[in-house]
Amino acid sequence: MVREFPNGSVPLDSTWLNIARIPLEQLALLNLDRETWQQQLLPWQKQQKNCSYCLISYKDSLTRLANRRYFSIYLEQQWKTLAEERTSLSLILLEIDYFKLYNKTRGYEAAEECLQQVAKVVVDCVDCTNSLVARYEEEKFSIILPKTKASTTLKIAEKIRNTIKKLGLLHDPGIDGLPDRAITVSLGVASTIPDVEAAPSVLVRAADEALYQAKRKGRDRTEVKCIAASSLSSG
Repeated sequence: MVREFPNGSVPLDSTWLNIARIPLEQLALLNLDRETWQQQLLPWQKQQKNCSYCLISYKDSLTRLANRRYFSIYLEQQWKTLAEERTSLSLILLEIDYFKLYNKTRGYEAAEECLQQVAKVVVDCVDCTNSLVARYEEEKFSIILPKTKASTTLKIAEKIRNTIKKLGLLHDPGIDGLPDRAITVSLGVASTIPDVEAAPSVLVRAADEALYQAKRKGRDRTEVKCIAASSLSSG
């Protein structure tokens, strides 16, 4: 089961909670058990007797996925855990092809609907324990896949790519020169066995480089970059 906020991984304290206008009952979306988040929020609630709302500062409001801030927290957490276990960690970076053009020609509302549909496809296609799907940038999404090898990650990425293409989200017919009328995505896959002496940013860089290669080769494709464990400790 995909968890947008994997169980037990959310640091519910004053660092991450701010007063805003989201009902407390929506905290259930974090997939924490009810007793845990009630206990965590009790001191805060006592201080804020007249306020029954809080802002989860690591959630994207449009797609309801984790945002980049939480992505970074969770990636670092998984990196440390899997470095101790000497187990694979994979990452997918996905970018919607020609999204800025789609936004400009189809309009703001259509662009938002596109992002929401892409987000849903990604979540539906990922079924790995403790995986995290996040909105990384405006038209970029990231998928953290603990204990998942490159070969399995590639299959997931290709499933996502093909499913999104079948959505039939079409560009404006008046635009010429596009390789495909339907919205497509490019994906970069990176995989390694984490090392405690290295930073998780090396995995992000590798996925970003793979994504760049996918775009350079014509978009609507997946490229893979594996990082040898020996190269992590050496540099």
